[in-house]
Amino acid sequence: MQPVKHILSPALLIMLFAGILPAGAAELIPVAEGNQLGAQLRAVHLPDTLRKDLVSGLTNRMLIRMTLAADERTISRSVVAIGIKYDLWEESFRMTTSVDDREQPARTLAKIEDVLSVLADLPLSAVAQSSDLQPGRPHTLTAEVLFDPIDRERMENIRRWVARNSALPSGGAQAAAGGSSPSATLFNAIFEQYAAGADIASASRDTATSAPFKPEQLKPRPAGSQR
Repeated sequence: MQPVKHILSPALLIMLFAGILPAGAAELIPVAEGNQLGAQLRAVHLPDTLRKDLVSGLTNRMLIRMTLAADERTISRSVVAIGIKYDLWEESFRMTTSVDDREQPARTLAKIEDVLSVLADLPLSAVAQSSDLQPGRPHTLTAEVLFDPIDRERMENIRRWVARNSALPSGGAQAAAGGSSPSATLFNAIFEQYAAGADIASASRDTATSAPFKPEQLKPRPAGSQR
């Protein structure tokens, strides 16, 4: 997976979401798009503070790693990067999407409810090539979703920031690093992802895997779902 170029500052990291565990109820439906494979990602777990974060004027980011597999063997991977920023002057939201650094048409959404509606039933286009599919064999498509991801090179700066700002009167920074403050708890949850070998981690994440499908069973994207 390629490093994320835009990284949150340590201060903004702690202002993120307290909800760390994924809901686990997301649904991923592969769809045919001519010579490409797309998907609908539904009911992904959204951060509890997303509504407030969306109008902050900062760019909120989603990183989605898509994995196509057949018989439990990985065939291809792609990375979908989504950015959402509120324009304070226009009072509208601009959503940008790229797949493996290939930009797709941006969209403008008038209201925060429109943004949440799109995220609740999110169309993902060109996540794999139809030529990657193997006729007659069962396939699965998996989406690993990270909100406002942080890359490994910033971990040391975040670690120092947490040590300075999480100190408790009775135990100091060392006690905070053990999980006695909300910021340390959030940091530890992120650090555990790096300790497990991840190159990019996040305070809020979710995963969805499609039901097994054969290429000949794929249907076109339902009308109206590509918004």
